[in-house]
Amino acid sequence: MQQEQSLRTFFESHRVNTVALVVGIGFLILGIALALRNILAFENWPQGTDIGIYLDAAKAVAQGQSPYFPAPGTDPWPYKYAYPPPFAEFVNLLTPVLGMGLGWIAWAYVGLLCLIASVFIMARAYDPKIPIGFLVLLSGIFAMSHIARIETLHGQLNFIMAFFIVAGACLWQRGYSVAAAAPWALAIITKPFLGIIVLFLLQKRDFKAVLATLTFSAILFLGSFLAFPDYFQVFQDWRSASRWYTGIPTVAYPDNQSFYGFFVRLLVPTKYSTPIFDSPIAPTLLFVLLVGVALCIFLLAVDRRPHREEGGWPRTLVEIAVTLGLFMACGPFTENDHLFVLLPGLFGSVLLYMSSGERRWAIASALWLIAFINLFLPIGLYQFRPPFWPKLEGIMILRSIHYGLIFFIAAAYSGWLLRSDRLGRRASSPDGVGSAITAER
Repeated sequence: MQQEQSLRTFFESHRVNTVALVVGIGFLILGIALALRNILAFENWPQGTDIGIYLDAAKAVAQGQSPYFPAPGTDPWPYKYAYPPPFAEFVNLLTPVLGMGLGWIAWAYVGLLCLIASVFIMARAYDPKIPIGFLVLLSGIFAMSHIARIETLHGQLNFIMAFFIVAGACLWQRGYSVAAAAPWALAIITKPFLGIIVLFLLQKRDFKAVLATLTFSAILFLGSFLAFPDYFQVFQDWRSASRWYTGIPTVAYPDNQSFYGFFVRLLVPTKYSTPIFDSPIAPTLLFVLLVGVALCIFLLAVDRRPHREEGGWPRTLVEIAVTLGLFMACGPFTENDHLFVLLPGLFGSVLLYMSSGERRWAIASALWLIAFINLFLPIGLYQFRPPFWPKLEGIMILRSIHYGLIFFIAAAYSGWLLRSDRLGRRASSPDGVGSAITAER
């Protein structure tokens, strides 16, 4: 305990924080400059990036046409745009302001801004708080990372989705259930798999938040199709695009870090892998089994009571990350940059370690850090570099689940700690062990 106290004293010292602040500001400036350099060096930017895909979808929306048109030529990805229509409609509203060219640099940096804002909300919204200097340093390291440069170049939405999840969690923690539903609904209608957050709310018995989140999501989702003359056909087009991304063979491509994608690579012959065994039905059976395991862990880990007491914020963060992490790891489709919505697991674990000094929360923090560390290195360490994916076989297939596996382990271990802490607190209450058993029932 004395060692942990000395470590906390070191991080909270004025001199150390000043140095961290200065270095962090330097990293931030350098990270922003490197991202801008990448953009300006990219020929015909934003064409050829995800922003170019968004703009093409927005053009179709402006003409009342489906944004889910097949890509021309022999491109291996027949559907470029796969989000529900609201985001394409939003981009269409921005085009008169930002144009079709370099004006979208402003949008490209919104994601990085959202990532930094998420970090500050998680670390400073409630006690305990991480010192400002180290937050700026951490933000600078994030800005310097290769994944930040890629996300900024492409104007991708993953950092923005992380912000929506964290902002909703912060509002919910303060008891604003309906207000929290707004950012969560925006996340869901952009990336529908984030509807997993509703499971968290159901477990908390916060039916007001469940109703508000589902209502806002339904209004925005269904209303977006009504903007098209043939709204039913556009809905069918969206379903086709979604099925293509989550179906065989696409689900087997190496960047899909979910267990379902891994099971398909392992057991179904596709252009992406040579299976160890050929059993087309096995991936679905294994997927259902793993979802059952994830559901059991979730029900045991996430407390039915909201943690709105003093010091409860870190547990809320970890519970949200456990909920999302377990089911995103299952699949069917999870790319590595989708995983930024799990940052609450890292920050919640660190905050719990800071407040308790318990080494098991240090272990949980280390697991989350190991899961994220390759994403935040200045230069990425890739097993497979698109678009030159090899056809996987043997041990290469087993190595292709690294992100999904470590995030599932981090979520499961953190869930075990949450349950262990909860049982320990109840056993130490005046009613003793009996009340703990009764409460669990």
